[in-house]
Amino acid sequence: MKDQHKLFLVRAGANGEDEDYVLENNLAIIGFREFDSLEGMQDYDSVVAEVRRKAPELKPRAAGNVAGQLWTFAMGMKEGDTVVLPRKLTSQVAFGKVTGPYEFRKIGDEFRHVRPVKWLRPDVPRTAFQQDLLFSFGAFLTVCNISRNDAERRVAAVLNGKPDPGPTMAADAGTKHSTVLNDSQSSTATPRQYRAAIATRRTPLDRRP
Repeated sequence: MKDQHKLFLVRAGANGEDEDYVLENNLAIIGFREFDSLEGMQDYDSVVAEVRRKAPELKPRAAGNVAGQLWTFAMGMKEGDTVVLPRKLTSQVAFGKVTGPYEFRKIGDEFRHVRPVKWLRPDVPRTAFQQDLLFSFGAFLTVCNISRNDAERRVAAVLNGKPDPGPTMAADAGTKHSTVLNDSQSSTATPRQYRAAIATRRTPLDRRP
């Protein structure tokens, strides 16, 4: 059975420093500059090993969190998945589609972690979305999968020119005790939970309740 396309939050710098560049060049770029290329790595454990090699001071949970974000960006995101970039320099949200594999590309005088992304709508107003989705877009993490409260279906509706329909009753019932929480909850995942999630292509940073 073919995988359903997913929705991923990918930021462009803590202060939006990469925002203009990524939108102009159809890319997604993340920081994590202290970590070398992930090209050639096949699984989450190899990413964990790289994180521990370069940052041995990190405790296991913190190392798992960093490795999970790197894995999600390099391997968890598939071509055709949707990327959401909450913009820092405007009050808008940009949306695009992943169009190619992970690269460790030289940009300027340094190498960066990169994914090709075709930015389709760089200027969607935040007011197009209900507050629960805005909470998810405000997740603390640099990279995570957003799936709570029918996120994929609702974003697709807005990109097709329709209003945010809100979550279905089933989705709302399943998350009624946590709708005010955002996707930064995934920072509590352990390495074992990451591995279990990967086994079903639920990414380590999948925000299902």
